[in-house]
Amino acid sequence: MKIETAFVHPDEPAHGLREEPRMMPGPDGSQWWRWVQTCFVVRGDAIAAHTTDFGPAANFANVTPLMMWSMGDDTVAQLREHAEKNRHDTYWQDRAKAQQAESTLIRDHIDKVAMTAEYARRNRRTVKELERCRK
Repeated sequence: MKIETAFVHPDEPAHGLREEPRMMPGPDGSQWWRWVQTCFVVRGDAIAAHTTDFGPAANFANVTPLMMWSMGDDTVAQLREHAEKNRHDTYWQDRAKAQQAESTLIRDHIDKVAMTAEYARRNRRTVKELERCRK
């Protein structure tokens, strides 16, 4: 059973924080991808969750989802501050896009297949001998 709380105090010890895109219900009952932050706090002997919706997930396309565990060592404000910093830091997403743009892995593989096919076309005897050896 999940306990939801309507509020958390910034100085309250936090059990953890998760920030990610999540499917949430819309006003008309439909489902929407939203960027959601869930802060977990200890209330009595149970863990309660406080959820904050930051808007459409498309607005946070370059943000890396975040999950931090605290076990009461940090306050809600400290975890939220770190999450805010993460929301504005797009370094890892930008780096991944740059690496994909620079990558020649697929092009190199296509060239190798074409080169092998050309070698087989030019050296039919060698290819036939290789096929005979495999059988």
